[in-house]
Amino acid sequence: MAWFVPDSVQALSREMRVLLVVDDLDWAIGRIGLALRDALGAFAGVKVQVVEGRLATISPLAFSKACINADVIHWLCLGAVNKWSSPLLRYKSCGTVHHIGDGYDGIGLAVKAARSAQVLVVTDPVTESRLEVAIPDARIVRLPTGFRARDFVAPRASQRRSLRSEIGVAEGSIVLCWVGNAQRYNKGLPLLGALVDLAKAEHPVHLMLAGRGWDDEMLKPFGESSFVLTEGSSTAELSAFYGAADFLVCTSSVEGGPLPVVEALGCGTRVVSTDVGQVGSWLARIPGSGVLCTPSPTEMCRALGFLSAMPYGDDERQAVSSAAASAFSWEVVSQEWVSLWAEQWRGQSTARFLRILAGVHLFLKALYFSMRVRIVRRVRKLIGPSLRRPVTARI
Repeated sequence: MAWFVPDSVQALSREMRVLLVVDDLDWAIGRIGLALRDALGAFAGVKVQVVEGRLATISPLAFSKACINADVIHWLCLGAVNKWSSPLLRYKSCGTVHHIGDGYDGIGLAVKAARSAQVLVVTDPVTESRLEVAIPDARIVRLPTGFRARDFVAPRASQRRSLRSEIGVAEGSIVLCWVGNAQRYNKGLPLLGALVDLAKAEHPVHLMLAGRGWDDEMLKPFGESSFVLTEGSSTAELSAFYGAADFLVCTSSVEGGPLPVVEALGCGTRVVSTDVGQVGSWLARIPGSGVLCTPSPTEMCRALGFLSAMPYGDDERQAVSSAAASAFSWEVVSQEWVSLWAEQWRGQSTARFLRILAGVHLFLKALYFSMRVRIVRRVRKLIGPSLRRPVTARI
């Protein structure tokens, strides 16, 4: 693919160093960070580094060193690292961008982020409009979500049969998949359960679930046909998961991208979704790739029946996959991210002593918070057994 280099990047005097801070490398935000880094590896003039910013895993020295060397820091995980960015902004040692992924991050956190960032980034129009009302003085930019096209490709019919056989899908069943954090997006689970019950009344259905936060109690309503792919699974496993499904269903009431939808389209899997995030614009750009519904199990079940009746073989699946790669791969959509980073870097102080001052301040804050986490864990470990002992009264 030929790269288009924005004017804002061509005008830079040297290579721009960007630090992406994620909460967890093993799941959605981590996949976005790593995919951006890999996609921009061929982008002349930009170098991207990805680090975890969780209090439980952070190395104060390594984290502050990475921040000192960065020209722009893009905080992809708002809640976990909101406190880190204030020293960097105070000394204007680098550009600072906060990512407000979706409405579940909370307007309260976004208001705090607005005090310590030059730009708030959103991915969906609903969150954008809410922030414009809550923080009218903040600069809010909407950026597109992408996926790593080489990792999510449409399987052939023989591969799909093999995948479905491994999972234990009965012949003739419709396979639905749902991906997300079960605890964070639990508001959409009753709709998913009602949809599956309605669909089973008309056709054999096999449900596959992926994500974190699942427990036995949450799985009970979905019966024995549920196949669960947990956090920490490889990208190849996730791609196979999408490829084995006939449809991805998204039942959320609030979303940012959501990333699973565009990854499923990359695998040629059609989508039945509520009108959240960027889903409407994605489906509109690829005819026949899915249906947008109101959050009604009856309407979503009707959409599944409508799509199931349409011919959808290898050729159609490959066409959807190719269209998704051409429109939504990181090689395409990351150019808007790079332009924003270049804009944020210009005007920031490049004085080395200011960078070092900001780094020292950041190191002390990171050291304080990481030590506090370790002390709290140690105390809980020590007093935990005593709290669980039965209390006996002396007479």
